[in-house]
Amino acid sequence: MKAPSPYRFTWFDWFCLWYPPGWLVLFNRHWQHYHDDPEGWNWLDYGLFLLPGGFYLALLSRWLRLGCRLPHKQKDQFEPTYQQAFRDEVLDPIVKYYFRGELRQLENLPQSGPLIVAMNHAGMCFPWDFLGLACLLSQARGWIVQPLASVALFDHLWIRWWLPPGWSQVLGGVRAERDSFEAALLQNTILLYQPEGLRGPAKGWKQRYKLQTFHPSLTLLSDHYRIQFCP
Repeated sequence: MKAPSPYRFTWFDWFCLWYPPGWLVLFNRHWQHYHDDPEGWNWLDYGLFLLPGGFYLALLSRWLRLGCRLPHKQKDQFEPTYQQAFRDEVLDPIVKYYFRGELRQLENLPQSGPLIVAMNHAGMCFPWDFLGLACLLSQARGWIVQPLASVALFDHLWIRWWLPPGWSQVLGGVRAERDSFEAALLQNTILLYQPEGLRGPAKGWKQRYKLQTFHPSLTLLSDHYRIQFCP
């Protein structure tokens, strides 16, 4: 990770922040400020993405520029410093002014980890609920929070095109696999876990407040590893 000055918003960034489809543009621009990304999005891709239907043209443009192949994976290690920069410079205004997220009953949270925070899913394909809760918890308690997520969040083709390769891992995502889970526990990690599983995003936005049947792995993990969980 490079260590330049903090990311400063230009008029284009403020526009992307105001216009929710531009958030992915903002994510990529922020990444490129802190990381070398020679295969990443450029200004042509940004402009096309903001047009109706231009997303597909942007994908085609980038695919041709890369020689008709997927971007190469560049980084896959968690960077707590970048997680904090992304939280403070990009995610915080989205959570505060768009989603208007807030935490209540903080007194029910333990002071330290390891801890599994069980959460419901908002029924959206992109994990805004994970990002939002992680942002609020880390601000309120100073925790380093990592979401436990399906491998699709790391390996799916759309993710590799939308976001810089390795973005999920660098921001702290933990693959829902035994080895990755156990490695995170050794660091006394605060893990976000969504026990609805794939039923969560499948229920849709209109059912976001209706809990689906929990996967039994929540209680099995807590019992096996003797780790507390907080709903």
